[in-house]
Amino acid sequence: MRNRAKCKKCNKVIESFHLHDYVNCSCGEISVSGGSNMYCAAINWDNFLRVDDMDNVIVVQVSAEKHLFKQTKKELLEMLKIMIENIEKLPEHVLQTPISHYDHLTALMLIYEIAKYSDDVT
Repeated sequence: MRNRAKCKKCNKVIESFHLHDYVNCSCGEISVSGGSNMYCAAINWDNFLRVDDMDNVIVVQVSAEKHLFKQTKKELLEMLKIMIENIEKLPEHVLQTPISHYDHLTALMLIYEIAKYSDDVT
């Protein structure tokens, strides 16, 4: 099966053809990468549809997302602080190397989850 997906938000069908091919839909809601490795990501998984080789649309069920961020805002901020501290401890030559889209996506997802909370935590 090819690594294809359709965004419910913008109706764009996207496809990743090889390992380092990272593709977003028009609105940035979903992405696929890794070619036949079938990596995918979504801001909201309700907007992610898998598309098979016969152009059939498959609704996916993502159970891990519901359990991914059960932490409080304070716990999420602590996770972010630890990530920053660990990166700051890296040697200079490592700090100058590029990060992958997955690293970037992970950081953005964590920041997004923190921002969803309306209460203030210091």
